[in-house]
Amino acid sequence: MNKEFLKMQKTAGLITESQYKKLVENEDTQAITAAEKVEDKVVADPKLEQAVEKLTPEQIAQLKKELANLGVTASSSVKDVANKIEPKIEEVLNEAEGDAKQKVASALSTIGGGLMKSLLIPIIPVAIGSAGVGVATGFAITALTAGALIGLAKLLGEKEGSTESGNY
Repeated sequence: MNKEFLKMQKTAGLITESQYKKLVENEDTQAITAAEKVEDKVVADPKLEQAVEKLTPEQIAQLKKELANLGVTASSSVKDVANKIEPKIEEVLNEAEGDAKQKVASALSTIGGGLMKSLLIPIIPVAIGSAGVGVATGFAITALTAGALIGLAKLLGEKEGSTESGNY
């Protein structure tokens, strides 16, 4: 069930305002939980970790700048990032066709440019694999995208803090 459907049920008098709020809150909580799983999987993905290991300090700085422009840091919350990127994702979701998994792929492949986009490509299967059956709403897709971006920010932070870059 998505928020629009629930809103129609509330408007038609089939559910009360309190039931509507509870159902929407439950849906948002499920989306954030799925996004946090994506975040954890991105951080633990060995292929992505290898890709980040190959980046130069300049490339890492560029990626962090792109993430910062989106309002994403390693310590960001999924809900905050989702709210910041929602307008950008909404455009993609209105144009994307197919099921929720295809929309997650479209959302991730549209965020960022150049180097960040090339790093997000390997994240797509991770995010899609974490998209549960009930993940069909715009907020859920936005939250999954936010989780992937936060995971990438964490990976970049780990790389910057490594002994290779001179930080201990």
